[in-house]
Amino acid sequence: MTVMLINIACGLVLVGVLYRFPALRVWRRVPLQSTSRWLARFLVVCAIVLILWIGMLILHLQGQVGQRSLDSSWVGLDVAEVVGMLLVARLLNLRHAAVSPVAAATATLLAVDAWFDCESADPRLDYLLSIALALLAELPLALLLAWVSSQTLAWTNRTVPAQPLR
Repeated sequence: MTVMLINIACGLVLVGVLYRFPALRVWRRVPLQSTSRWLARFLVVCAIVLILWIGMLILHLQGQVGQRSLDSSWVGLDVAEVVGMLLVARLLNLRHAAVSPVAAATATLLAVDAWFDCESADPRLDYLLSIALALLAELPLALLLAWVSSQTLAWTNRTVPAQPLR
């Protein structure tokens, strides 16, 4: 419950700051077309970092492979996040119409991961680590992907000639 309140409070503060100070509304002034290549590279770097994190999780879960447990399910969720980030990066480079739904789904995965990491963490150090990762990594990346999703909605409305099936 406290994590939910902290997340809501941080979100409200961030939204309030962005709307109160026009100079901080950079995300409204920067068109996605000029930053899509940089953004795609950033997502690939984030995916690589997450792959390293998955490796650490797998080493931590040594001996539990194949067992049904909450700990091993995080690996699957993180793999889905990596696939989503790499897919968004590829689709951004192609300026494909599917960027918006894939970015929205990946943002949702990241927000859910942050939520469940905080809720399932042991008290003390693990709890503080999960809150720090949520506030400094997962939730900002989820907000970035939500922004990408909103900015690329126009790409879904453009008319694209149909490609023949091979």
